[in-house]
Amino acid sequence: MISCREKVTPVTSIFEAEMDLLELLPQKPIISKGYGCVMHCHTFTDDIIVESILDVREFSNVSGKIEVNDKPKFIRSY
Repeated sequence: MISCREKVTPVTSIFEAEMDLLELLPQKPIISKGYGCVMHCHTFTDDIIVESILDVREFSNVSGKIEVNDKPKFIRSY
């Protein structure tokens, strides 16, 4: 990575991300605090651990609306 000497690129170890959950592995059917997985971002790949889940938004086929759960304990795929 190339950056300016006067304005060094900031570094972080914690960030907030929004993700779409499509399918989980059979041996790990839910995501909760402490879940270990691999993050891929362009050419960068690293092992990460989920620190917390802020909210879950699910589409309801019955009502046709998006339901929001503000304090989920886990996430699962259908």
